[in-house]
Amino acid sequence: MSRSTHFARNAVSSLQIVVPNFGTTPDGNEVGQSDLLATFPSATIKASVEWPAGTCTQIKFSGSATGNITTGNPLLLSDSLNIGIPNGAEFWIRQYWVGSAGAVYANNGQVDLSLGDAMHIGASGISDQTASCDSVTNSGLGYMTPAAIVSNITLPALCLLGDSIQYGSNGGVTALGDQGITAPSAGPYFGYINMGKAGDSAVSFVNNNTVRQMLYQYCSHDINNYGHNDIAGSQTAAQLETNTETIWAEFTANSLGGGVNIQETLTPFTTSTDGWATTSNQTVTAFQSQLAAFNTAILTMALGAVNYFDDASVVGNGTNNSIWNAGVGYPACSPWTSDGIHPYTCADGVIVTSGIINLAQIHR
Repeated sequence: MSRSTHFARNAVSSLQIVVPNFGTTPDGNEVGQSDLLATFPSATIKASVEWPAGTCTQIKFSGSATGNITTGNPLLLSDSLNIGIPNGAEFWIRQYWVGSAGAVYANNGQVDLSLGDAMHIGASGISDQTASCDSVTNSGLGYMTPAAIVSNITLPALCLLGDSIQYGSNGGVTALGDQGITAPSAGPYFGYINMGKAGDSAVSFVNNNTVRQMLYQYCSHDINNYGHNDIAGSQTAAQLETNTETIWAEFTANSLGGGVNIQETLTPFTTSTDGWATTSNQTVTAFQSQLAAFNTAILTMALGAVNYFDDASVVGNGTNNSIWNAGVGYPACSPWTSDGIHPYTCADGVIVTSGIINLAQIHR
């Protein structure tokens, strides 16, 4: 039994949820379709929208309060529910899942108890609270969330693609539940699906994105942050460019209204002898030349993206923004990273205040 928090980015008069029955392995391979590594088990699902707090409205599936999730079918779309949720309102999706071999849920990385996220899980004895709207006990394991919430909103809708930097590893969660390098800037204004996956790479995504491509139909824009794991995995900048262009082409072909591709520059990748407290004690990795070559291709528009966000110029310093800032320009922000790869909470915040993720390039 799970409760996940969401915010309306315009007045909502109808919505559907997309229930996932797939996952990914640590290296980004999809699991959950019969032609992939394995199939997820069958299950039943009940769901409701909680808005306002304490009032639950049942979501139906083909006219029934119970949806059937079948093996080999990775996404289940609910019926459309007529409901009035004001612009900016916080609401919750409740899901009650019963499966023979467990449930699909997100780990604790995106759970925010202060917003009302919760999940109660067990081998038996878990009550259905989708209709009663009773308080959900939190077991501390994570939560279940729809793969997408589809509504009548006509604003841009974003697919955020990438690895742990897009997902938000090592960073904090904002008051609106947004995390990662892009969502804190875009989330207060636009609906999005954060498809970032720790450990993933562009080459792996191109070879294993059958299910995730199905979610493109709900997005008008993609913002791509793939690249660090490719370059660290000995892919050249040229190979990364080829795979990036493949991702863009697939998005354009399958997205809402033909799709708009936006690429982000790759942030620094360094080691440090003082915990990244200074710039002078950082050393670039052996992958720096390939990272710089890829960023140059983005900035010179040598690749085919409609636009780019130069994240590296905000958090980076030195030649080709190759090292992490250390209080430069923003003395209150320290450290900018805790491992030389992932932006830390303060760096994510600086990206928001810098305006480098130009919302005018999305809302056009």
